[in-house]
Amino acid sequence: MQGIPGHIPSKGRQRIEKEIEESVSDQKAALRRRLKQLRAELAPEERRKAGESCARQLWQLPELSGCSILLSYISHGAELPTDGIISEALRRGMRVAVPRVTGQGTMDFYEIRSLSECRPGAFGILEPPHDPGRLVLPGKPRKQEPSGEETAVALLPGLAFTADGMRLGYGGGYYDRYFMQYPDVYRIGLTYRFALLDRLVCEPHDVRADKVLAPYFLEQTKE
Repeated sequence: MQGIPGHIPSKGRQRIEKEIEESVSDQKAALRRRLKQLRAELAPEERRKAGESCARQLWQLPELSGCSILLSYISHGAELPTDGIISEALRRGMRVAVPRVTGQGTMDFYEIRSLSECRPGAFGILEPPHDPGRLVLPGKPRKQEPSGEETAVALLPGLAFTADGMRLGYGGGYYDRYFMQYPDVYRIGLTYRFALLDRLVCEPHDVRADKVLAPYFLEQTKE
C-alpha cells in the first residue's frame, strides 16, 4: 500500500519536531553565553548610567501613572539595575511588589515597603518575605482600589529583547509561566543597548514585552 504523498508518519514528525526544539535550544544557549559575557565586561559606571537612562524614560510613561502597583524584578549581578526605580517608586507612594521563587520554574510577587526587607533567596537574588497578606494577584478584585481591581505594570528582566517585544530570558521559564496566568499585565522590558537585537529565536510560550526600554531608546511594541 502506497503512502499518501507528502505524508510524514507520526514518528517522523515527532523526530523532526524534537530536532527543531533542540536547534532552537542550542541557539538560545549560545546567545545567552555571549550576552552574559558582554554584560560582565560592562563597568559599574556604565551599568549605573544605563539604569538611570531607563528610569528617566520609565517615569515619563503614562502607563505608570495609571497603575495601582509596580511589579519589578530586583536586579542581580550585571543586570540592568532596578534598585533606583524601586526606591523612587516607593518614595512616590506607589505600591511595589517583587518576585519570590515558590518552586521549580514558578514564582509569585509580594508587596514590599523597602528593599531592606528582602533577603538572598533562589540563585542568590534578593527576595521578599513570604507573607500571604502581601501576595499580589494582578487583575483580581481589591477593595482598596477605587476601580475595585488591581492594575499592574511589570518590569521584565532579560538577556536580550527586540524592538517589537520579543525576549530572551535565562531559560528557567519563571516569567513565562507567571504571565501566562496574568496575560493582561502591561509588561515593560528593560535592556542594555547592545542587547537590543534585530531578531531573536523565540518559541510560542516565550513571554513578550508591550514596550521595551533601553538607554536612549523607547519603542512601543503593541498597536
